[in-house]
Amino acid sequence: MLSWRISYSLPFPQSCHSSIPQRMTEIRPLVQGRRFRPTAVFQRDRQCCTAFTEPAIRCACKPCREREGRSARKAAARSKTEKNAKRSKSAFLLLDESPLHSADFSMDYEYVLYVDEAGDDGLTKVKPIDQNGASEWLVISGLMIRAHDEGNCRKWLDQIRQDIAATQSPTLHFRKLSPSKQRRAAQMLATFPIRVFSVCSNKKNMRGYNNQRASQAGGKQWFYNWVVRIMMERSTNYCADNSFRKLGKHTKMKVVFSARGGHSYGQTKAYWELLRFQEMTGRTYLNWHTMNHEVLSFDLVDYVPHYMHAGLQLADVAASAFYQAVETSSPRWSPEPAKALSPCMARHEGEVCDVGLVLQPHAIDRIGLSRDQRSIFEHYGYKFRS
Repeated sequence: MLSWRISYSLPFPQSCHSSIPQRMTEIRPLVQGRRFRPTAVFQRDRQCCTAFTEPAIRCACKPCREREGRSARKAAARSKTEKNAKRSKSAFLLLDESPLHSADFSMDYEYVLYVDEAGDDGLTKVKPIDQNGASEWLVISGLMIRAHDEGNCRKWLDQIRQDIAATQSPTLHFRKLSPSKQRRAAQMLATFPIRVFSVCSNKKNMRGYNNQRASQAGGKQWFYNWVVRIMMERSTNYCADNSFRKLGKHTKMKVVFSARGGHSYGQTKAYWELLRFQEMTGRTYLNWHTMNHEVLSFDLVDYVPHYMHAGLQLADVAASAFYQAVETSSPRWSPEPAKALSPCMARHEGEVCDVGLVLQPHAIDRIGLSRDQRSIFEHYGYKFRS
């Protein structure tokens, strides 16, 4: 790029300083269209009181620099306010009108699965073994609907919010509701044409563990990907069976994740592709269950913020209800909302156990669950030896 440095004497404009010759340094030219226009910075020792009117000339005195700083801060504040306003407005978008990041939803699909989580996937320190550790449980829940009900999710959510008088915010946060409102929200959710899949993974036996094989396959978030895999195994096979029974063929399922910080959903999709390859070559590791890849497509997987989709807020009710049922250390512990979801839990031959609700690790008698923690699993058909 053309550049030069020239020094010469020039009087300041009368509007800013006196006509005493000052020193001006041309630093570089600016490209505007096809013309070069020099940008000048004035270096001086006197106090400046007014700004230059010439846009190509910027005064370098302290008062002018401070004035420019104040203007920049005000502009940044206005920009932040406008951004927050747009974000709040977007919360009212209908489900089928919400903008998505990268997925191509022009592809035909008959089912939609909304995925949300409660707890975290940290394993370095885990409660209650470590006082300041990560949560004892990670709960991943999926809420499945038929594609023709996508537009009804906002209506269903508004019905719940109005019934429990939770209309102060455009979004529904289950954990912030009172116990009675939580129970009522779960009861209403169970009346809609949906199916719920939840995986509750107790992490005490995973404390400090690092699975090298899984980390190579699933990246840094291998444990999160593993729990999601368990939920997807149940939901994809349920979708395949249901679509074949009702439509006579295997149809596609759209998957929408609730975007959370720290997760790479690209790694999750790459892990699914690895599982598909392993299944094709007969090398699936831990193959008690497998994902049905016929109903999945990368073009139908996306992640969006929780507040932008009514379907994700409904999935949050399910995830938070089961998390609250197993997190007995919380003062708000209660299995009642999770039990209220019974009518909409996914079943196989009438059984919810290991289909709509999965407890991990699979050796359930070795986990060391308390009587309160066992209650929700016993309600859905799990049997403990002691």
